[in-house]
Amino acid sequence: MGNRTRQYLVLVLAVLLMVGGWIGFWKYAANAAHENIENWRAREAKAGRVLTCGAQEIGGFPFRFELKCDGASAVLGGGQIPVELKAANVHIAAQVYQPTLLISELTGPLTIGGTSFAIHLHVENADEWIDRAVREGATLVRPPSDAFYGERS
Repeated sequence: MGNRTRQYLVLVLAVLLMVGGWIGFWKYAANAAHENIENWRAREAKAGRVLTCGAQEIGGFPFRFELKCDGASAVLGGGQIPVELKAANVHIAAQVYQPTLLISELTGPLTIGGTSFAIHLHVENADEWIDRAVREGATLVRPPSDAFYGERS
């Protein structure tokens, strides 16, 4: 075997070792990411925030780590008013070379449920604001009226 053939063989073996090492690193890191996500979910559940996926997949080989969560939901019950968020799909990606930068994508429809609430605003001319809200698409539940304490709502 000639010197040139030996050099090519060493080069091919070096490339194969590098590729194999990268595949091993990526698989190990993806498995570690999966374990960290599950541990994070458990910690969040103890705090009253339940995060679930209907179907979860970790991918992105060779230069990214991607978490795809179909049928994502979050029940945020840590406070006094529990809120439930649901999305058709959540996709989060991080580059191998910059793992602290997360890029997220949410596919609708996004639904927000839980306990209802009301917002009370004080404005100078309630009738004008109510008319504007109706023109912009709001639904008027009851007509404006004067309250016994002197405000119009």
